Amino acid sequence: MNKLIDKKLFDWFLSNDDTEEMYAQDYGNFSMEKMDFRIFMSDDEWGKFNKAQEVMFQNNGIPPNDKIANDYYKPIQAYNHELFHFYQALSLPAFNIYQKLTKRVAEFESATMLRYFEYGYSYTLTKNKKILEALENPLFTLPEDEQLSLNKLMSNYKFYKEQWNSKYQNISLFYIIEGMAHIMSIQLTFYSNNYLLEVDNKIEYNIAYDVYSSYIDDNKYQEINIRIKHLVFLYICYFSCQTYSFIEDEVLEKTSRVFYVLSSRINLYFEAFITLVERYAKYSKDELEELNQFDINQEDIKISNKNQLCNIYALFELIPIIEQDAEKLYHSKIKISTDIPEEYLFVLKEKLHIDLLSKFQLANFALFPVRMADMWEAYDIIQKLKIGENKFKNEDESAFYEFISNCKKLLSNEYIPIFCCEEHGKINNKLKILYCKNKGSFAYSLKELINRDPIDVFKIMGS
Repeated sequence: MNKLIDKKLFDWFLSNDDTEEMYAQDYGNFSMEKMDFRIFMSDDEWGKFNKAQEVMFQNNGIPPNDKIANDYYKPIQAYNHELFHFYQALSLPAFNIYQKLTKRVAEFESATMLRYFEYGYSYTLTKNKKILEALENPLFTLPEDEQLSLNKLMSNYKFYKEQWNSKYQNISLFYIIEGMAHIMSIQLTFYSNNYLLEVDNKIEYNIAYDVYSSYIDDNKYQEINIRIKHLVFLYICYFSCQTYSFIEDEVLEKTSRVFYVLSSRINLYFEAFITLVERYAKYSKDELEELNQFDINQEDIKISNKNQLCNIYALFELIPIIEQDAEKLYHSKIKISTDIPEEYLFVLKEKLHIDLLSKFQLANFALFPVRMADMWEAYDIIQKLKIGENKFKNEDESAFYEFISNCKKLLSNEYIPIFCCEEHGKINNKLKILYCKNKGSFAYSLKELINRDPIDVFKIMGS
């Protein structure tokens, strides 16, 4: 018996919705367990995208009509939305702490399930619904130190999951993260338009920006370009998410509270922005190019016109002002960090001009879409990063956790389709999935991994 496991926490854990994925509505998802993302588009939609891409290339990147813009930007916007979640998980501590705990839960679940199989036990489909229900088997016992580790993991996970969803003035950390990704995906389109119209009525994508924009004095700041409004919003989110609540804190919604205070100062930020633009407007284009003292690629400076440079430099001076306000609310200095090893940070910086430790990197992504395209390559580099003593690559680890995710779907009472094999594709027939003999199938991989028949470890009642 696992007598040291906290039953109250364990019951909460088993009743918890453990689907830790973030969606760009029906177009893509980001998995916090696997730190990867996918885009869902039909063959017809991809065909339209490829044709639109050819037209855009011939037209110097400018969409000639709304149909071409829609066909091109819809998948691009979904892709950028999910890719930006990857960047957020690397650069925002409030997101990163929850992502890491989600992954640790997946690690504990997978280790427990494989040990359960190794000891000769089985799950019964329709009866067992979660991997850790194995711990309710009176004959299956974890070492005492692992039981205590599970208690600590469940306690931390419960706290940060509640922080993720807890609301202050009707806004949560989850809403800030999703709103930030949505606005970033809009910012990177040619006209700064939303082409994923299906998200318009979804509160999680819009509520943070709606709260922020409600503070703007539209009569006074009509001349502020929508892109600038987007950029300031992104940085209010960015600095809000540089902190999070600790278990010993009395306040659960620290991030949301910082977001509200910074948003309430938006008119002061716009006033400072206009003053800075006017100061830079006194210089010629050539002089402005020489004035570049920021973390901006000189190639990007050269392709920008004078008005754009005035706005860019003003924004880069405004960013530290927002940061200082956030630090006053934190009562501490902001120290940007990431889990990526130094050698990979060096490669990203030297090869792609991406500095994950710079507060200005977000602005470079938002202002120069080609830099966000570089993040696509950075994603591939990081996926190949070797981690831990076993030297797994992230992409190999991702494939393993995809396999574990399919085991969890198999246990679910819902008949969720999983990928069986190349011949059968995604199906929800559990008998067919478990009896499939095709090489590379889910059942084939499971047997290779545990040396037991799949139908023996996932028993179907009545079969």
